[in-house]
Amino acid sequence: LLFRQLADSGYALTKAIGFLSTGLLVWICVAWDFCQFNQRLTVLCMLALACIGISLWWKHRVRLRDLISQHRFVWLASEIIFLATFFFFLLIRYRNPDLWESYLGGEKPMELGYLTAVGRSPELPPYDPWFAGGSMNYYYFGWFLLAVPMRALKLLPEITFQLGVATFAALAGVIVFSLVYNLSKINRPLRVRKITPIATATMSGVLGVFFLLGSGTFDAVRVHFARLRSVNTWTLVEDWPVLGAFSELIGGTWLWISGASLPSFDWWA
Repeated sequence: LLFRQLADSGYALTKAIGFLSTGLLVWICVAWDFCQFNQRLTVLCMLALACIGISLWWKHRVRLRDLISQHRFVWLASEIIFLATFFFFLLIRYRNPDLWESYLGGEKPMELGYLTAVGRSPELPPYDPWFAGGSMNYYYFGWFLLAVPMRALKLLPEITFQLGVATFAALAGVIVFSLVYNLSKINRPLRVRKITPIATATMSGVLGVFFLLGSGTFDAVRVHFARLRSVNTWTLVEDWPVLGAFSELIGGTWLWISGASLPSFDWWA
């Protein structure tokens, strides 16, 4: 209803709307002192939104069936983008559950402290985890959005933290996919818009997701090359352009495979 003018009818955007709506409804109830923040409130708010969704579906069920038939390809692509992004980032968190080096500093202890404080506070603003008797003097709504399903499902904060990283990444990915898809569909001359293949717009959306979530992480290649370079002992062509760097890469990789220990990966960088 809100995005019916878009080429995909805003299907992917509803994921973010649902996530925000649930958290916002709970936040209004707690921030305006209607009730305390607890599991019962979170479940009731989710059930209320579910009832609204079911009633809207029933009222527009014929139109929704037509939309499914018309947009099934891009809607399926949206689901694949969301799930693939979610499980990819969850895999990263599984492989590196703690991306924090104590000697480099890091924000994870602070973030986990705030998430725990928000989840444990029965009222808002939450208590300050660093100052006994004080309230949180910091923006916390992002953590509150995670605390809602955390309280509803009785999840531990450290588990919610890992799932939250994957959730926000997946939401960002599917939103960008939808925006790029719709832009590529409308940014065409009117005379050729009807013959624009859906696959072209879908590929553009996937490329947008890659630019947002993938291409910005290529600096990890440079960081890893520095680790290999630090253990390299091949100096034959080290002063040569290109060949010298390639020699260092091969030499460091060979020693790494042979059992040499590399410096710790600088995740903070």
